[in-house]
Amino acid sequence: MFRVNLSDSLLQTVFFPGIILLIAVGYVIAPFVWTLLEPAVGDFNFFEALKSQDTRISGIGVLVTGLIAVAGILAYLLAMFLGSLLAVLVGYFEYYFLDWWQARKLGIGWPSEYHGQWDRYLDSLEKAHNSYVTKQVTSFLFQARSALALFILSLCILWSYPRLALLLLALVAFLFKAAVDDHCMLAEFRRRRFRCEAGRIRKNGRDTEGSRGALVSAKSGNTFAACSPRADQRWKGDS
Repeated sequence: MFRVNLSDSLLQTVFFPGIILLIAVGYVIAPFVWTLLEPAVGDFNFFEALKSQDTRISGIGVLVTGLIAVAGILAYLLAMFLGSLLAVLVGYFEYYFLDWWQARKLGIGWPSEYHGQWDRYLDSLEKAHNSYVTKQVTSFLFQARSALALFILSLCILWSYPRLALLLLALVAFLFKAAVDDHCMLAEFRRRRFRCEAGRIRKNGRDTEGSRGALVSAKSGNTFAACSPRADQRWKGDS
């Protein structure tokens, strides 16, 4: 099975979507940049210069190679910047639309209970790490950010290459549908694992009935609110 580690996660969720958006930005600004460079470049032919026997001219290949390397580094940094910008945009979209929509779809109280489940999930990461959930989060971020980047790219080339733009839009729809499905499954996981249950008391390692919102410690006898972000994490083996 394909395993996602930290570096792969960064490439999937930031670099790859950033590269797609960089292509879109380059397609838009390339004609303007060439208009500025054309007077300086003139009729210079790079390949003819490489074939020249004149050492002064042929030595320009080293300079061009260095410029290409610098351009590659700048492209990488710009792709990471654009990928991070996409992450911000998708984050706002998820917070203000997807979360609300999933809460309404799954019948979870909005915003207190939905955000409470999210807080309790984050607190659970202090003691446990679910690699499968991590992979699904990575997949969601890759799908959502790539969909947005491809959508912007399709808009940039719509008038010049309408057929290609339509194909990209179909891919955008597929990625967005996959992202929504992953987001829904993650919300269902949090609801199943971290929802507030009326009348649940944790005593001697077992769930028993009791007063609403009470969580009793078998060791100390202390009572905690069942929906407190850290309450469920005070119990070993809580599920």
